[in-house]
Amino acid sequence: MEQYKKLLTETVNVNTGRGRKPATVRNYIYMLNRLSQHLTHKDIGPDNLSFLLNTEEVLQFITVTHNPKTVRNYITSIMALLIVLDDPEYKNALQEYQVGINTITTEINTQENPQEKTPKQLENWTSIKKLQAITSGYLKWLKAHNVFDKEYSDLLPIERKTLRMWLISALYTSGPDNPPVRANYAPMKIITDSKYTKLSDEERKQNYLVIGIKNKKFFSFGDFKNVHHHGITTIVVGRKLNIVLNKYLSVFPFPPQYLLYTQTGSAMDSAGLSAIVPKVFEATGKHIGINQLRHIFISENIEGDYISTKQPIADKMMHNISMQDNYRMK
Repeated sequence: MEQYKKLLTETVNVNTGRGRKPATVRNYIYMLNRLSQHLTHKDIGPDNLSFLLNTEEVLQFITVTHNPKTVRNYITSIMALLIVLDDPEYKNALQEYQVGINTITTEINTQENPQEKTPKQLENWTSIKKLQAITSGYLKWLKAHNVFDKEYSDLLPIERKTLRMWLISALYTSGPDNPPVRANYAPMKIITDSKYTKLSDEERKQNYLVIGIKNKKFFSFGDFKNVHHHGITTIVVGRKLNIVLNKYLSVFPFPPQYLLYTQTGSAMDSAGLSAIVPKVFEATGKHIGINQLRHIFISENIEGDYISTKQPIADKMMHNISMQDNYRMK
């Protein structure tokens, strides 16, 4: 198992030409090992990999026991490993998994393309106005407890938690100037504009909040899902979100190294951010994840078929217009 982890870590993704994140490798290994345990009752390893040659059994098992998106994740994990192994014995199997992933992707797109909410989305649907009310509620609590008159190091755990929840809610509900991106605010470093200009091309393949003169700010996204299509993307921090960021940063004597931290004081990663977002908005009585936030935003802010209306928001959300049309639901 460890040698597969090492192999996936040290080789590049052939689709992006870039290395894989540690979290991605961990997820691949987890899914592969889980699949191996279900089908062979053993951990995956060099002496226990041939079960993947029985593509019919593998595909039938994951298709029957999982939803389409999870099926796609399983097949992606299998293909990633078989591609880096580059073993002729698995060439035909790899082609069959490619057919399988094409089929399941078509099924997913067919389900999502109609601009109608799925039952699960309908159950958890709400409005931007109600989400913004959550942000306002956090701010009211912070002011009532005089949090902005203190330094971060002196804050109580509940005060740090509420401050973090307020910031995250604002990052995803600040409107068209800064529409909800994926979990790209973590990990995100904070640097000055002068330092940003000196970064190497390799260093810019990370995500940054850049603070310029007169407290003007912008986000630089160099690590996100579609970066190989869009390239490094910079998005100006709009007036509404800038006010939030200024108040948040005011509790620090100096800007912190990262924008978001966990309760234990370590830099938050994308998985942690994805996990905490539903908790941030749980007062709505709905399960609101990042994907749901993006659907809600697009449904309220995109109308008609005019590319001139769609493209600016698509650019800021770092996806293409066709994906945006999939998100746009009535």
